Amino acid sequence: TITVNDDGQGNLVAHNSGVAEFNNVYIPNGLAVSFKATKKLIGKTLRDGQFQFELVDPSGNVVQTKSNQDEGRVLFDPVKFTAAGDYTYHIREKVPAEQNGIQYDTTDHQVVAHVHANEHTGDLSMTVEYQTAGDSETAGAVFTNVYSAQATWGIHGTKALTGRDMQAGEFKFYLKDTQGNKVAETAVGAGADGQSVDFQFPDVTKTTAEMDADVTSGIAYETSTGYVYNYTVEEDTSNLGSGVAARTAIQTVEVVITDNGNGTMAVTQNKGTAQSPVASVSYTHLTLPTI
Repeated sequence: TITVNDDGQGNLVAHNSGVAEFNNVYIPNGLAVSFKATKKLIGKTLRDGQFQFELVDPSGNVVQTKSNQDEGRVLFDPVKFTAAGDYTYHIREKVPAEQNGIQYDTTDHQVVAHVHANEHTGDLSMTVEYQTAGDSETAGAVFTNVYSAQATWGIHGTKALTGRDMQAGEFKFYLKDTQGNKVAETAVGAGADGQSVDFQFPDVTKTTAEMDADVTSGIAYETSTGYVYNYTVEEDTSNLGSGVAARTAIQTVEVVITDNGNGTMAVTQNKGTAQSPVASVSYTHLTLPTI
């Protein structure tokens, strides 16, 4: 402020009562980064838009939600920073109420944007650090989901003996896979002369991962909708009772497993080469006359 006063002697005197100050604030244009993630799905083909992911800002607010592309890439819209500092964001996957056989990756992935200002020019620079184990600047936050379904099937048959009563445990059967490996065995209970008696092999329960392993080992094969197992049912004729004729017939059973795509599987069984649906295989023995 400049003040002008009369000094009483005919002169005007100017006095400066302060120093003028000008405070300029430099505002940089800012930097932007697009946070990213990678989606992996084991046990099933990944589809475009199948899973959703959230970007959470340092205040805990969900600021973006994005879906995966068919190759697994997830890219969020650019986030802009105009001041130096460390900004911590989180990336997480949304888990639906109906998971349909998918085990979701619930990892909370942390990513930090380190923004630095040049002390002379004020220009900003930035590095991005994906801090969760397994993540990288190339892949971003990596989420791995696993699809699994399970099927159970039981193969059973009937056994009859004519000419006399059948004793419990007198007859035994083996269930074998296509490589001749014994999968299960069972004995037949007692029955009256000519009576058909049911026998049941222990149930077989397998997950999709186990079925995939069986395909690799060659004891099953994969179709566009699921898996197929072929079995043989063979009778143990090594210790037949006196007067019982040996029957060496081998019956085949095809088990077809259909993956419904939602964590459930349907099972159908076909007997022999005709592939006609049947409930069981059957065997009948005749006793020979004692001479």
